[in-house]
Amino acid sequence: MKKILFLAFSLALLVFPTVTNAESDIEPEVLDSKIYIDPHITGADRDIILDVMKDIPVEERTNVVYIRDDGEILANKPELLDQWSNAEQVGENLFKTKEGQTITAPKQTCDLTQSFAIQSVSCAPSDGPYRKVQSNTGYSWFSGYVYLPSQNKGQMHDENKPGGNGDTAHIYTGGITATEVDAGFFHQPTNDNWSMFIRQGGYSNGPLFAAGQNIFLKFYVPSSDKVALYAAGTIVGSSQKDYTVVRDAKGWNTSGYNQSIKRLTTIASKSSPHSGSFINGVHWYNSNIGTSSTSNSPWTASSQTAGYCAVPSSQVTTTFINAGEETVNIRIP
Repeated sequence: MKKILFLAFSLALLVFPTVTNAESDIEPEVLDSKIYIDPHITGADRDIILDVMKDIPVEERTNVVYIRDDGEILANKPELLDQWSNAEQVGENLFKTKEGQTITAPKQTCDLTQSFAIQSVSCAPSDGPYRKVQSNTGYSWFSGYVYLPSQNKGQMHDENKPGGNGDTAHIYTGGITATEVDAGFFHQPTNDNWSMFIRQGGYSNGPLFAAGQNIFLKFYVPSSDKVALYAAGTIVGSSQKDYTVVRDAKGWNTSGYNQSIKRLTTIASKSSPHSGSFINGVHWYNSNIGTSSTSNSPWTASSQTAGYCAVPSSQVTTTFINAGEETVNIRIP
């Protein structure tokens, strides 16, 4: 009887084979210790992206791009490599994308020379009006929501397009230590969408997020000498809902030592100070800062905050709730 049962069980396995964890995942992805990497990513590239992804939360590993110091771009899926590129610097705070678009980037205003023991906010003039909120030192992690206004809804106007004056709206987070990082979105008025970007040394841009939506942002240090930006929302022309970009950034650490977090709303301008560009209703809310996803708190206390900038004050207005929540409007006359 035992031989008959064993034979029947063996035949059942042939007809209904056991499904392994790897086989049960949605193709073309495979599972490496809960790290999803397309099987077409092989060799050294696979080893490198695997090492980067192990420091990213499991739920944020769907679409991952890694930008090295030398500008090389790696990803966990081949198609992501076509979405990201390094813009060419063509002037002071001017960058040209591979599509031929010239971006006016905000002039970075943090003071990298000051003593971190007496960290304060630098509100130096930039190449356009801006609103900045900067934390005290001791932080390496930020999360929060922000509304991306829509040109088509009459909520903003800039001219980063052929024949325009180059004004470019940016909404972003990031921070400062020995180096400064900007990470977030810049507006593309031709089709009214927002391109994800990260800037540290060079300026890299990626997928397009729809205007007129609230998106979730997270900026953090996944491991020493690296920073990451995670964004979740509606992505133009894609069924995907989130994205993580990791970039080499020397000097950044997970403990937050000698590091400040920032969040900004700006209109960078390379031409006339009377361009008429504006952006309304940039609502930052539910912001948290800390050193990790398990060690953070709402960004509401003055003890967490180094200071605020509205430069120039005549062009920037805010409906202020606390350091982690406010609505920003900017208008260049």
